[in-house]
Amino acid sequence: MAIPVPTHVVDCLGNIQAELTASGIHLRWVKPENSHLTLKFLGDIEPSIVPSIVDQMDRIAGSISSFAIHPKGLGAFPNFRRVRVVWTGLNGDVATLQKLQRAVDKAMAFLGFDADKKEFRPHLTLGRSKAGFDGRALERFIDAAKNHPCEAFMVEQLCLFQSDLSPDGATYTLLHKSQLGLCPSA
Repeated sequence: MAIPVPTHVVDCLGNIQAELTASGIHLRWVKPENSHLTLKFLGDIEPSIVPSIVDQMDRIAGSISSFAIHPKGLGAFPNFRRVRVVWTGLNGDVATLQKLQRAVDKAMAFLGFDADKKEFRPHLTLGRSKAGFDGRALERFIDAAKNHPCEAFMVEQLCLFQSDLSPDGATYTLLHKSQLGLCPSA
């Protein structure tokens, strides 16, 4: 379950990836058009449970008004000494974003999915490294990245995506979209 990312943010993420590549940082880049903000990874699910997931999504989305966030800064998981994932963080109405994520996690736990054990750290993944690398060059780039802020965007939808993995990367198919701030129909 995720929040879609609008075109202007996709373009901004692509520019950051290009600048990182030009700086000598080579990762397996996430295709910018595949960017989304994951709130809950569900894994393999039985088709029979999708209607229950959709009902919960509509209920949650209807209870939360749209809000604005924007990408800001760069980071790495697990850290800069051994980089496996490079990401951009999110600022703005992060309190509402966290409220939305907690509601999603709680509702999915009600349906039998494991509750998240790690603290939610809102981010958009830019790239990954299978082996990990020393991130000192990345740390140097972070200051330069501050000169390329991405514009804010409104979070107005909660989406259920199906991901299919292949050697060329993931392909995402939209299964359901719930509008924030709309009460579900009776």
